[in-house]
Amino acid sequence: MKGALIIVIIALIFSGCNEVADTQRPTVDIESPTANETVTTNNDLRLVATLSDDTGLLQYKLTIAGIDSLNDVGADSTLHLIYVEAVQNGTNAIFLDELIPLADSTFNGEYFATLTTIDVEGNEAIRDTVRFKIQNSLDSTPPEFNVA
Repeated sequence: MKGALIIVIIALIFSGCNEVADTQRPTVDIESPTANETVTTNNDLRLVATLSDDTGLLQYKLTIAGIDSLNDVGADSTLHLIYVEAVQNGTNAIFLDELIPLADSTFNGEYFATLTTIDVEGNEAIRDTVRFKIQNSLDSTPPEFNVA
């Protein structure tokens, strides 16, 4: 009888220790650059964003690349950046305000910035992506074609 009582008590102790799994995705919000904003190479590209999670962030990833605007796919460009950063343990929110240098030789055109994050439980945020334009200071006049 004592053996059965001990088994019941142990079962109750272990059943009371169940943790609720975190299934909530972290959130990402890019505030700058804004959609269709034109950034010039005379200034740095300013990235402003907020990342947050209820249990803690593990890392974030930023991708910046050119867009072939005719086909809406990635394109060769002089600016392509992938940046992955670990987050200090126990951090629930990050406010990014980063200046990304732009060389004068950066191609004119459309670009996208995509930001995502993963929390300590392995949940990935729904990515936030913004399309913007870069205008270099070397070539601001579009080409003209004259057919005679």
